[in-house]
Amino acid sequence: MVTAVSTVGFVPTGNKQKAKPNTVNSLLNERSFKGGFRSRSHGAPGQVAGPGGAAAGMEQLVASNILDGLAFNCWVTFTVTVNIIVISLEQDLCPSGSSPVDCTSWFLLELLFGMLFLGELAIRIFFTQPKRKFFNDLWNVMDMILIIAAFLDTLVFAPIGIGGFIRYFTVLRALRAIKLVRLVQMFPLFRELWLLVGGLSNSLKALGWVGLIVVMVLYVCGIVVTMEIGKNDDVYAIGPSYDGQVWPYKKYFGTVWRSMFTLFQVLTLDSWCDGIVRHVVYRQPYMGVFFVVFLLLTAFG
Repeated sequence: MVTAVSTVGFVPTGNKQKAKPNTVNSLLNERSFKGGFRSRSHGAPGQVAGPGGAAAGMEQLVASNILDGLAFNCWVTFTVTVNIIVISLEQDLCPSGSSPVDCTSWFLLELLFGMLFLGELAIRIFFTQPKRKFFNDLWNVMDMILIIAAFLDTLVFAPIGIGGFIRYFTVLRALRAIKLVRLVQMFPLFRELWLLVGGLSNSLKALGWVGLIVVMVLYVCGIVVTMEIGKNDDVYAIGPSYDGQVWPYKKYFGTVWRSMFTLFQVLTLDSWCDGIVRHVVYRQPYMGVFFVVFLLLTAFG
């Protein structure tokens, strides 16, 4: 008796049969495992996912093929990209101080893009089953808010002179291109791109912890330099600095928040030596050791 296996095909080799993995199914499973647009439950052969039986399963399959299809998502990415280009051209070519209504051609283009985005939103809501899944997706909620706000801003607020700026936030929809990268990961041509995006996304968590540690270091060191420099009037308020001019030490280290911002400037190595550290070392030479250690721990650590 021969048992049929959905993910393995048999290729005859002489008198023996050798199992060969099905590439298409492997890629689909890999896509689902690595976080495609929607996770699908793969049951036993002959079983249909969902409570609605075969009909409901077929509807979900059709909807998934549309919403997760390469053509639909390429079209969405294309319209978003063209909209961003139009917004940038409008900023360069439209006279300054004029409202979107004054530039009729740009206003009509924005109205067209607003209708296209509303149509895309309607398609996503219509084909998502059940409907609550649409609102459980943070990407969809953000899209809906941006699209509706931008459409109202273009069609309602801008003509009466109290809008015209909300629609610029639609450039954030360019982040949707990340999901397009997920979709094309099954094509060998885009494997390296998917690996790059995957590595970047995996590093965001570690980058967040690094940012938290940097903020803590800046806060602690900010308290130290505020006490040693910003509140030390006896040392820094007695005359000009090494360049013959009075250095505004209160401007850089007058409060803890100013000190943190100044230390962040030192961390980025932006005019840190002549603009800040030399003035401090001129009055307090031992503070040079502090700034060297600070740079070793932050900028070079």
